[in-house]
Amino acid sequence: MTVTHSLTEAERAEKKSTEVGLAKGASQRADLLARIAIALGGEPKFDNKNGNVGELRGLSMKALPKLQFDYMVHKNPVFVWEALRFVCSFSLPTPEWVAAYLGQAAAAIMGIRAEVQDGLSCGKEAARIGRALGFGVGGPGRGGWFKNATMLERDRIIYIEVHSQIKAGSLPKYAYDTVACHLDIRPSAAKRAYLRVRKSDQDAIKFLLS
Repeated sequence: MTVTHSLTEAERAEKKSTEVGLAKGASQRADLLARIAIALGGEPKFDNKNGNVGELRGLSMKALPKLQFDYMVHKNPVFVWEALRFVCSFSLPTPEWVAAYLGQAAAAIMGIRAEVQDGLSCGKEAARIGRALGFGVGGPGRGGWFKNATMLERDRIIYIEVHSQIKAGSLPKYAYDTVACHLDIRPSAAKRAYLRVRKSDQDAIKFLLS
């Protein structure tokens, strides 16, 4: 006897929301790569015009090495979870770097359990778990991981746009103004983002094109 389960309205809405989120995440990565390629004189490696599952799976697979690069350089756990979401959603092989992160996090979390079993206080549980997952605030420049990941991607998009304007013949000042108007930011913000990437993120731009 076969038992079928029809989705409720709430379950259908949640499923659709998840699919939309995955499509957006994969296509944003694809769009970033395409923008970089065009700005630096190359051709986009791929696109996401159709948005079908097979294509999104392919985009996700291509995004994983880029996420690994960003994680290794910036030590930001957000990139691991972004990768893990793609892995779980499209049944992709778990990359070794993601498995290593999860193993370390599991060991740290079980260390907290061991402390409690020994009669010790684990303190603020949520904070301890956050640190175990790499979201702690110890050390210079730590903390604000979600904002850091968002700002890194924003800076790269600004860099790509400004670079494209300069390559087309605009003076930097006018390139900053044009990009600022297009992205609804201040020209000074466009300039700072462009210079940040030019100074410290050139290797990432080159790798994203590889």
